[in-house]
Amino acid sequence: MVFDNFGNFFNLEKKKKILKKKKTDVFWVPKTIYSKNFLLKSFFSKKNKAKNVAVVGHLHHGKSSLISNLAKNVHLLNDRLLFKDFSDFFYLEKQKGLSLYLSLTTLLLCDGIGKSFLFTFLDSPGHPEFFDQTLTAINICDGIILVIDAAEGVLLGTELALRHAILGGHKGIIIINGIDRLIIEFKENPRNVHRKIIQILDEINFLIEESLCEEMKNNFDQIIFFNPIQNNVIFSSFLQKWSFSLEQYAEIYISSQPSICLSKKDLAIKFWNNFSFYKKKSYQQKPSPMFVEFILNPLYNVIYLFIGESALQIRDFFQNEIGIFGIKFFELNRGNQDILSYSINLFLGGCREAKAITNHTGIISSLNLHFPISKKNKRFLVNQLIEKKDLFGFVGKLFPSQNYGKFLALTKIINGCLKKKSIICVLTEGHHIYFQENFLSPTTIKNILLPIGRYNFNVKKAPKGSVVLVKGIENFVRKSALITDLKKQNFQKEVFFTSILKKFSFSGLFPVLKTIVEPMFSQNSKILFFAIRKSIKVYPTLSCKIMAPGEFLLSGTGPLYLNCVLHDIQNVFSEIDLNISQLNVNCRETIQENKKKKKIFYFSKNTSLSIQKNKEFFSEISYLSIYSKIAKSFLSFKCDDNFSFKKKNFFKTLRSGFFSREID
Repeated sequence: MVFDNFGNFFNLEKKKKILKKKKTDVFWVPKTIYSKNFLLKSFFSKKNKAKNVAVVGHLHHGKSSLISNLAKNVHLLNDRLLFKDFSDFFYLEKQKGLSLYLSLTTLLLCDGIGKSFLFTFLDSPGHPEFFDQTLTAINICDGIILVIDAAEGVLLGTELALRHAILGGHKGIIIINGIDRLIIEFKENPRNVHRKIIQILDEINFLIEESLCEEMKNNFDQIIFFNPIQNNVIFSSFLQKWSFSLEQYAEIYISSQPSICLSKKDLAIKFWNNFSFYKKKSYQQKPSPMFVEFILNPLYNVIYLFIGESALQIRDFFQNEIGIFGIKFFELNRGNQDILSYSINLFLGGCREAKAITNHTGIISSLNLHFPISKKNKRFLVNQLIEKKDLFGFVGKLFPSQNYGKFLALTKIINGCLKKKSIICVLTEGHHIYFQENFLSPTTIKNILLPIGRYNFNVKKAPKGSVVLVKGIENFVRKSALITDLKKQNFQKEVFFTSILKKFSFSGLFPVLKTIVEPMFSQNSKILFFAIRKSIKVYPTLSCKIMAPGEFLLSGTGPLYLNCVLHDIQNVFSEIDLNISQLNVNCRETIQENKKKKKIFYFSKNTSLSIQKNKEFFSEISYLSIYSKIAKSFLSFKCDDNFSFKKKNFFKTLRSGFFSREID
């Protein structure tokens, strides 16, 4: 079977002429343990709706490794060379060795019982300069997976992602990754590893309690903190390709020891909370925790066994200690790292006959427990007059396709169903809400793609709650947008569009560094202009100003951010030589106003509106009823001020689309 970039089947004998004319890149889609038709049926089914999960965390904590391991759980081992960087497939990501773009992977995964569930994972970058991509993923998802390295602990990227997820009302689970680093690299004993895990959980729960609002603190009993007993903490090592939860480990003990008269939940509680375990011949005076004796000590023995013993002793260990028979010598005739991951996955419930060795049922069961299907999208601006069947969607960002120069819109379907070749209207930043001809942009949906990491599938429609890539609206979107049916006209003058740029400013994401770019030859200035326009669509916080004919001032969040932008401008979106100035720091001027002559109205968290005591100005506000209602609503907010708008720019800011208040 041969597929193109969009997952379409091609018969090479009949369509050789078509392939020569179109010059499409044809490659082999990796084989999966289920058919592609079964994946599409579960995508369209009403019972088994997709759950959108954002994978967030700090740099190099194992987010992309998690996606690669889950992809290996679905695909066969014959194509394992494709999964080294399954979600990082751009040239810059391979060159830098880190994730720079937001990537989507839709997988059909099974839990320990055998039920299949559809998940859409949004792998976000961990570098603090690319936190705009992470914030976009948090805005679209239904819940988060917070990946923390056990050796490094809670860092800046971890704290930022957790705080924004709590403020957005998202539930989540955490994965403590890299436990093998504490064992092999740092050579910590099991008791110190246990203390390190408890320290990480204490820091995370303290951050949750600190970032709660007053409304959330009133419902303090409904808040779920991270605790392994609640099955929202996973222990893993994605380099060794294993992960488990306490309930999964307790289930393995109960199956091997039928005389235990406890449920898996009760045994998990004893593993974590019971400290009264004594050895018969022990020289220690203090009791040892059951988590150390029953989980960490066997893990230490297995890891050190595979480092220094032969394949024959390893097979005897499996047969006598673990109870796994039938392992052949050619299966053990590999490197120590492969043998270790192979053996631990067999112990944790892998299936050797189906060639699906990597089995992460603990992660899947915790996702199903803590991530219910979202029926109401309170985070998005949806009018109450919209019916159930009406289309309403949110475009988070423009996603760069593998064919450089083209874009796909990352869209979440909030209400209704998006169909191929349907006519919709787009509302984006900078719209003029009081001029009907410039208010909406009608367009036609050309294609809808279901993303699966390195390859995509063509679908005819996208149901409610799904996250897809849409082709046909990229020319009408600046940073983010709302879409709806053209016939229904759901957008009204009482509703303001919530831009993603407003959330960036509330989060403190501002351009810090700037540089001036000009073409080496003046005739290439037009090519540079269109290349910068394309790069602004890819990088959300990138801003540009035209200083002089042929000179462009680019502002970004850091040196690595601007380095990636300049690489895409010079090598991807155009092929021209540039003159680039040195990096400078962006300066922000402030004006200290006289309190006697000025009156300040606070209207948002980070901005303030300064208005002179002028009767003509207030008469202009009362002239329009909508402006008067907005001005009254501004008076109820009192926060710190960082910016001030002048009188002349008051009406422009109201029309700019950066307000999300809904008028009663």
